[in-house]
Amino acid sequence: MSEIPTVPEADEVFELPRVQLTGDDPNALADLYSIRDDIIFAFNCVHAYISIVESNQDRSSYEAEYSLTRQSLWNSSIISYRRAFKSGKALITPKTSRFSLDGLVASFNEDQRRVHDELLETASQHVAHRVGPREQAQIFAFLAPRDQAPEVRGVSGLNLTMVGPIIESAHEMATLCGRVLEALDSAIDARETALLNNARTRDINDLYAKAVTGPPAVQQGPTTG
Repeated sequence: MSEIPTVPEADEVFELPRVQLTGDDPNALADLYSIRDDIIFAFNCVHAYISIVESNQDRSSYEAEYSLTRQSLWNSSIISYRRAFKSGKALITPKTSRFSLDGLVASFNEDQRRVHDELLETASQHVAHRVGPREQAQIFAFLAPRDQAPEVRGVSGLNLTMVGPIIESAHEMATLCGRVLEALDSAIDARETALLNNARTRDINDLYAKAVTGPPAVQQGPTTG
């Protein structure tokens, strides 16, 4: 399994003069950054899941805190993975579609496509909607023991839910995330290079005249009180 990828700190970047770029290529690049963040988060979560499971092999799977930690990491990882491949609106240009990874999915080999499809199916039917075979529920009438007076003691249910996959499946996901990250990094590098070359053809004085410094303004959503 490859090393956990990291995103560089951006604090010092805010001190440099900068000019916002617009258009199709900046729009696609912004989407690629966002998608890569989702895959990095998914990779980090599944990596943590693997680490916890492999270091607690003698621990009971039914222990509440242990189950909660594993389920939280696994659910977070596959939901983030699924979000990277879902269609949506672009980050920069209103009313346009987000950059699609359909071409990347088409390039997967048979085994990669199997893992990919299983992750999307699990995220949709088990985590997002809980309608798949990984969710089971049964309701029972509980009776008194056979050596006691016969009676119905009560009614209750037994729910079975998947906390997380076997370790081999988690490793498969981590490997696939690494494959996706390699493709995303390549696409990002190509678009960054193209945008840099284009920016260098523009009037430098005009760029400095439009440049700003400092942290970007953060848009606040509506509040209730």
